[in-house]
Amino acid sequence: MLAIVIPYYKLSFFEETLESLNKQTNKQFNVYIGNDASPENPEEIIKNFTSKLNITYKKFENNIGGGSLVKQWERCIELIKDEEWIMVLGDDDFIGENVVEEYYKAVELYNDETNVIRFSNVVINGEGENISKKFKFLEWQTAEESLSDKLLKGKRSSLSEYVFKKVVYEKYRFKEYPSAFHSDDQAWLDFSNDKPIYSINTATVSIRVSEQSLSGNIDNRIIIDQSAIKFFNDIIKSSKFNRFSSEAKYNILKRLEHLYQKYNRFNFFIYIKLLLYHFKHSDNHKILKFIYQSFRRLL
Repeated sequence: MLAIVIPYYKLSFFEETLESLNKQTNKQFNVYIGNDASPENPEEIIKNFTSKLNITYKKFENNIGGGSLVKQWERCIELIKDEEWIMVLGDDDFIGENVVEEYYKAVELYNDETNVIRFSNVVINGEGENISKKFKFLEWQTAEESLSDKLLKGKRSSLSEYVFKKVVYEKYRFKEYPSAFHSDDQAWLDFSNDKPIYSINTATVSIRVSEQSLSGNIDNRIIIDQSAIKFFNDIIKSSKFNRFSSEAKYNILKRLEHLYQKYNRFNFFIYIKLLLYHFKHSDNHKILKFIYQSFRRLL
């Protein structure tokens, strides 16, 4: 059975999210809604769907998402019962009517071959209009290849369009980054657990980016960059970094260098740290290029 977990806080698009679940051609799933002490009461909307969907609703007494979205995700996941697969769906996102149906087809064929399933996705605005192309993916990819596509080819990825096994979630959990930016990226590296990600391009999840969403708010740019600095450092220091292509490794190193420069944090100690990263992961030409450019910058 599939658990669809909704960490709730915003009311604006919540009814549309639940309606997309109600329209599923396969209703073999349970819905778990965790209210993060929101000032916007969703209970009237939820009542409209209780006869149509199997909903478990919990209002938490304290707001935790304001300090840690990861902890809010995790306490919502704790609501689930014995389901083997989990989707964490944003309270402003919605899924195509055949998402659950296509999920079951995939699980029937590939349950033992993957721990993470991904759907195609499209970005929408506050009015529900598409503001991106539909992003499709190779049917089978390692988590490292998938992240490389995001960094190098502009493919997008977020939390809502993934389904993952409960057993790997319990093994790794989500890693804490500021406002959970990149916590999902790290999760797919961990949750894949040395198995490839299986992608379904015949069903689509719509990801809303509006002024009300974290990623759509330009005031969060500094938080996003701070998260990226922590995330890139963690990747580079991990054993999984060797699984990336040379191009991807160099791109990650350059992105990290750029972020340090952007916030005037490029000093001698950062230079030494990045130099050691390059010695370990770059060829001689790229090492010399980094040394030359860095000395010019430092001087």
